[in-house]
Amino acid sequence: MNINDCNKYYGENLEDEEKRKERNCKYDIEHQEELKERRRKYLADHPNHPKKVYDNEHREEMYKREKICSHNRRAYIKGNGGTMTAQDWNDILDQAGHKCLKCGSTENLTLDHITPIMKGGRNDKNNAQVLCGSCNSNKHTKTVDYRPLVLFKQKILPI
Repeated sequence: MNINDCNKYYGENLEDEEKRKERNCKYDIEHQEELKERRRKYLADHPNHPKKVYDNEHREEMYKREKICSHNRRAYIKGNGGTMTAQDWNDILDQAGHKCLKCGSTENLTLDHITPIMKGGRNDKNNAQVLCGSCNSNKHTKTVDYRPLVLFKQKILPI
């Protein structure tokens, strides 16, 4: 097959290509759940697949960065000032021992502002603590500092 044959072949099959794309798209829509299950099973059977390795290694880090950006944006909009980085959040987690400072849970840990942003609190390390999602929701907009005084005495957290 030479280049003229290729051009002739692809030129004639252009219409077929459009029909194929349309047919594939229709199939994907009609078999959405089946395809999801097939992908899930494939990734379960292939633990070293690049997509799975990337997802496992980076999902949590990407989530943290996304949440930090959200907090930074809220503080910026309110005009409260202060910015945090993912490294700051990791430092706060380490200081709290990767557990909720109120109930001790290690599940669903969230960044909580001691003085809420909506009440004028800054978005920085000095106004942040680790709470689980449940404790953070219960605290709502109250100003409560659950950080132990020991952290201040050891100068782990700046006063």
